[in-house]
Amino acid sequence: MVKYYFLTAIAVLLLICDIFSQTGNTTVDSLESVIKNTEGKQQVKAMNTLSWEIKYNDPGKALTLSEQALKQAEEFNDVRGKMMAFRNLSALCAIKGEATDCKRFADSALQYALSLDDKFQQGKIYNLKAIGYRKQNKISQAIKYQDSALKQFEEIGDSAEIIGNLHNKAVTYELANDYLSAFELYKKVLDYEQRKDNASGICRTAVQLGVIANKNGDLYNAKRYHKMALNNARKINNKRWEAAVLNDLGGVYMDSDSDFVAVDYFNKALKINTKHNFKDYLAINLSNLGKVYMEINLAKAQEYYTKAVDIQKELNLTEGYILDVVNLAEVNRKLGKFKKAKELAEKALAKAESIDFAKGLRSAYFEMSQLSEKAGEYEEALDYYKNYTFWKDSLKAFEQKKYLSDLQAKYDFQKMQKENEKLQMKNQLQEVENWQQKISLLVVIIISVFVFIIAIILFFSRKKMMRLNRLLDQQQKEIHTQKKELEESLATKDKFFSIIAHDLKNPFMGIMGFADLLKEKTQNINDNELKNYASYIYSSSRDLFELLENLLKWSKAQRNDFKVTIVDPINLRKETQKAIDQIGWPAKEKNIQIVNEIPDEVFVQSDKNILNTLLRNLVNNAVKYSYKNSSIVIGEHESNDQITVFVKDSGTGISEDMQKDLFEVGEKRTMPGTNHESGTGLGLVLCKELIEKQNGSIWFESIAGKGSTFYFSLTKSM
Repeated sequence: MVKYYFLTAIAVLLLICDIFSQTGNTTVDSLESVIKNTEGKQQVKAMNTLSWEIKYNDPGKALTLSEQALKQAEEFNDVRGKMMAFRNLSALCAIKGEATDCKRFADSALQYALSLDDKFQQGKIYNLKAIGYRKQNKISQAIKYQDSALKQFEEIGDSAEIIGNLHNKAVTYELANDYLSAFELYKKVLDYEQRKDNASGICRTAVQLGVIANKNGDLYNAKRYHKMALNNARKINNKRWEAAVLNDLGGVYMDSDSDFVAVDYFNKALKINTKHNFKDYLAINLSNLGKVYMEINLAKAQEYYTKAVDIQKELNLTEGYILDVVNLAEVNRKLGKFKKAKELAEKALAKAESIDFAKGLRSAYFEMSQLSEKAGEYEEALDYYKNYTFWKDSLKAFEQKKYLSDLQAKYDFQKMQKENEKLQMKNQLQEVENWQQKISLLVVIIISVFVFIIAIILFFSRKKMMRLNRLLDQQQKEIHTQKKELEESLATKDKFFSIIAHDLKNPFMGIMGFADLLKEKTQNINDNELKNYASYIYSSSRDLFELLENLLKWSKAQRNDFKVTIVDPINLRKETQKAIDQIGWPAKEKNIQIVNEIPDEVFVQSDKNILNTLLRNLVNNAVKYSYKNSSIVIGEHESNDQITVFVKDSGTGISEDMQKDLFEVGEKRTMPGTNHESGTGLGLVLCKELIEKQNGSIWFESIAGKGSTFYFSLTKSM
């Protein structure tokens, strides 16, 4: 996962740079001609303009042009020429990541922009200062200057620059891990780009929205935004962007454990990158294919990692080269080619040491430890593992330091906001105090008049008042009783709606899951697979209909209180199997085997709706918190006239602090399943209330990390 996000960050950065560096050859040629054939301020202007145009494609040449323009502008005392040269130097430092020089040159440019009262260039320079602070992770200052830039462009009504600065502000929020603020700004930018039908802008922003959604585990929107970016890249026939988004989309599917769909997207990207010789993207593309094939086909993984390493070496992509050489060593070790694996791991280790690349050192030391252990060289294995642990801890410390830095930046920004809010609150409080003084005087007058009237009424109507008081007491008691009944009724309705939300989810997941597969694999699906998917969708739809019908019947019964209808006898194995079948799709998706050990001859007394709801909730929870390729066992044991049913899994288990409140209505704490499944937290509360309605009980045993067993009791059929 870390490797994938490392590659994704590089891919997104390349995509954004591509979008902002679309310079026509005609413009460049024209400007070069002006530089050759003019002198003075006109030549300075042409050099500054050309430097700005080629700053992404040819930063070295852009730097030379800006330095020459600055020198000539100083000779001619060309104030505007000096402003533009300093602005260009600031931008080039921002591109190279030199934050201090970026701000220093921006400060020089800003002095000239203020003297010329050029609001447009003031906005551009404020934006550069914001970028400089952002690269130093000083979030509050970055936001401050970004807002200053926005103010300038809003005053002159430049909508294109406003949108560009909103995008940069969103990038700043994203860097500070404030994904909510970043997401809202990106959405605002996307709405603007869609209104303008700007395909390149839509592509750029949709990719960013998809990346944030993927980081937050929202795979549905991650896919949706990446596909939006893909459609717009195709709309303008930009094959480079199309390949980048296809590759990133494959990574999203890899995160959702849809490896075969991921491979399909990676191969589409590979075809474009190979045809058009996009080598930088091709290296990332091949590395991702190697990663996904590591789990399903080692020979293919070796092939892709080898090609990726060759390209990274050619392009001098050192960090990616080191990580993929280590991956290649791991593949060879798993293939039993220990000598080759050791050569590769040693090469990666030496390269990582030469540039002090922490992630590379950690990966290489771990692989060397594995190889030494395989060779029986336990002392060396231990030494390598110690080094691995050291770099692992170092990386963790670095991440913690960055996290603390992010927190400090957020604190500074929030402090600034709170100070503004405090000032506003002070003004509002002053206004409130003035109103309170006027209202207080009015209230005193009204109360005085009211008390006088009450005194007169009490004096002349004491007996009548006493009778009215008794009547009032009686009415209050009736109101209290009605209020209590209303609260109980509302609570019952709340639970009913919770049942709908909780129990309708699984059939919908089945329908949506197979519908998504049908949509994605329409071109390659055969008739048998189509029939299977249609069968699964039909089965989920049928279960959904039956569940909805039961819930509607239950809702009707609620109007006259819930009535338990005991059926005797009920075949327990048959009812259990029915519940297992209803949970079929989630279990199949995680390759979980559900074993029904209940004998055919076991019969119980129970309300069928209650029994079905109990079994479905407990089996669904077991699937949710079980790991892939595991099993769940459902069984029973008898004692006198009681049957105790148990549902046992070997999944994540329940922490001690959550166990004590697991069946309490007031507690809604839940934790995500092993495949990021979510829940309402009301399933077990519902099970407890239902089983108690038929005089049964429910309990559990659980050890965190080792699984859980849930039990409930039923009356044995006589």
